[in-house]
Amino acid sequence: MSSELALLTEVVAALKGDAVYMATIPGGLHDGTAPKGTAFPYTTLDGSVETLEATHDVDGYHLVITFSDWTELEGKTEALEIRNARDDVLHNTILSPVGWGATSIRRDFGTVQEEWDADLKKTLRHGVSRYRVSTLKDA
Repeated sequence: MSSELALLTEVVAALKGDAVYMATIPGGLHDGTAPKGTAFPYTTLDGSVETLEATHDVDGYHLVITFSDWTELEGKTEALEIRNARDDVLHNTILSPVGWGATSIRRDFGTVQEEWDADLKKTLRHGVSRYRVSTLKDA
């Protein structure tokens, strides 16, 4: 049994439960593509990659989670504020997903870039952040 669903559930619950973080994204936190017409700024959970890191008798997993922050304001400030608020919730935090031992999470990558949106016919700011999570199965 992998840890991916339990870890993602715990991460999303931590983020949605933090009023400061959620206030930075009035358009919400979406699993995958946000619906058309979503208010800016918003965040999408783009995906995750899980790898097995087991000992001889205990299953462990390493999970990489990628978030995208979307804003229509010029400059990087708003995207960086969203990332910083998310870091306050997740970076160097210990989570306790059901069925798994203590789980450490940390951000290991972040960038903000401009992207042209052909549907909206304007340039958006796209912040990308990647977090690494490690855990072991409860005995």
